Amino acid sequence: MSNRMDLDAIERSARAAGYQDGLMELLAAVVMLGLALTWAVGPELVAIVVVPVTVFGWKVVFRFKEKVTYPRIGYSGDRPDPSPPSARGMLLFLGLGFGITVAVIAISGELGNPGDWWRAAALLAGLSFAAGFWFAGRRSGLLRHRLLAVASVLTGILYWAIGSGAGYRPVAWQLATMGTLLLITGTVALVTFLRRNPTIEEPDRG
Repeated sequence: MSNRMDLDAIERSARAAGYQDGLMELLAAVVMLGLALTWAVGPELVAIVVVPVTVFGWKVVFRFKEKVTYPRIGYSGDRPDPSPPSARGMLLFLGLGFGITVAVIAISGELGNPGDWWRAAALLAGLSFAAGFWFAGRRSGLLRHRLLAVASVLTGILYWAIGSGAGYRPVAWQLATMGTLLLITGTVALVTFLRRNPTIEEPDRG
């Protein structure tokens, strides 16, 4: 039993180390800033632009991890599937976020008014991305991911509160704010990681 607990602790520690380089935040920053830009130009363009950026971006990030960051910490880089309880928790959080958004519209506006839905979309975006960050925090054990989840909720509330009459733009504001925050935190995390984990020089075989 003790050996199993030790192995679980080692696995959690290794997984957390794999998240410390900040690359997840940088990829999320690119996605969110891309979302903000395309949403501001036209919401109908979002799926066309963001889906390929996300898929291609994750491949680039994982390749960078394999070549640069993982060798510095001796981490294999295996990506186990999310555990069912955590995945269910994320889906429940998303469902709760949608329910809260509908309730807010019903209380503060009219469910049949498109303008109220556009305004509340910033709140829904904040809650939805918060679920992702909280899920990442569960996987990594890093406090900064949970703080990002809190920031996402707060920015969603802020832009919903000040977005009256702004059409669909509050969503772009929320995405741009979170994208900028992620760009900063990801860059700081990556620089810190590279400084704390210098390249391990192989011994001279000559």
